[in-house]
Amino acid sequence: MANLTGPLKWESARERLRGYKTALRDYSLRVDPQLIVEGTWGIHPSTANFVEHFRDIEWPEAAVVANDDMALGLLRYTVTHRDKRIRSTAVVGFDDVEPAMFTGLTTLRGPIEEWGRRLATLLLEVIEEKPQRPRIVHLPVQLVIRTSCGCAGSLRVM
Repeated sequence: MANLTGPLKWESARERLRGYKTALRDYSLRVDPQLIVEGTWGIHPSTANFVEHFRDIEWPEAAVVANDDMALGLLRYTVTHRDKRIRSTAVVGFDDVEPAMFTGLTTLRGPIEEWGRRLATLLLEVIEEKPQRPRIVHLPVQLVIRTSCGCAGSLRVM
């Protein structure tokens, strides 16, 4: 299972990559650095980075992608490709943007307003208290299963 990250200069991209690695380890799977590709948060450059990376090595069966825009670009590439192995690639994104529903993209959804409220509260507490250590905040997400992960359900339309 490959991982298409956001730009690793961003903390959120590094945290999503850390989550991917933790999940693999939790299931006793090896983290293979060759399956990790850095993206840009954008559709076209990220898809191109991913495709170029796997040009001369085995194409992955699945890809976990750091945001839905990049996942939609990769999904478009896979469903329009002539190679059956590439067409069968499972793709999972993050954000649950509106086009995800219409394309069958499996994704992770979070309560954005709650996140904003909790993070604003945390920021005010940090400003007031000036803590000596970083705080860890766990925010809820929900897996929205659609067809791009290989499960039955909605029709993938590109």
